[in-house]
Parts: sequence; structure tokens; C-alpha cells
Amino acid sequence: MESHAKLWDFMEVVYYALPIVMAVAWVVEQNFTLRRAVAVVGVGGWIFSAIFPAVGPHWYLDGYTVTMRHCIPAVEWTWALLLALNARSLLRVPLWIYAGVFPVASILIGEHYLVDLIVAVPYALAVQWLTSRWPDLVARFRPAVVAAKTASEQV
Repeated sequence: MESHAKLWDFMEVVYYALPIVMAVAWVVEQNFTLRRAVAVVGVGGWIFSAIFPAVGPHWYLDGYTVTMRHCIPAVEWTWALLLALNARSLLRVPLWIYAGVFPVASILIGEHYLVDLIVAVPYALAVQWLTSRWPDLVARFRPAVVAAKTASEQV
């Protein structure tokens, strides 16, 4: 990749544009499931980076052997997948394209291994399942809060 400067630059833009893509999707979508999912993945990323610290091939070849830089699963791609899964606006197709190009970029610039990305798929699906059912789960475990909300809405 390093011998193909323009491709390298494009892949770096794809990889490092994730915060901007997330911010745009966050503002346009106004989706609370997406917000919960992003937060859950972020907290899970801290936990997984402590349990399964990983360093991509680019960093390993530069001499880093121990780092908290990455983890298994690839949290960045998990976020990109969740953006696409939760998109309901005109951003849906561009976000799916971005989610498809992102793993290619992360492998080509050496940020992640393939296994990091493979594990990110079931992680994203599990987080999506959990966060889409979050209000019902909260209601099940906190019935007094739900009853109070229902009573205040009837007034």
C-alpha cells in the first residue's frame, strides 16, 4: 500500500473520517437507538481493549508490541455498521457504502487484521439487538418508573 500513495491517502481519509461520518449521521438521523448503540460499543471497546488488546500490522511493523490502540472486535467498524443499520434517511445508501469500504481501508492501511473485523459483525448485531430492545428491557426491570410515567401522561 505504501507504494500507492493516492490509494493510501484515500484509504486513510475513509478510515479517519469516521468521527465526521458519525456526527453527520447523528445529527441527520436523530435516532435514539443509534445513540444508545454507539455508547454501548464505546464502553464495550474499553472493556475489550483491556481484555483483548491488539495492535494492527502497521503498528506492529513499526515496533509497537503492546498497546491499547486497538482491540478485538474492531470498534471502529462496529460503529460504521451500526450507523448503516440504524439509518432511515437519505444517508442509508451512503452509510452502507461507507460501512463496506471501511474494513477494506482498515486492512489496507494496517490498522486491523481480518479477524478483528470478522468478530465485529456479531458484536454489532448483538449491540443492535440489545439497544433496539432497550426501552422494553428497562420497562421490564423498572416497572415502577414505567407506571409513574404512564400516570403522569394520563394527567
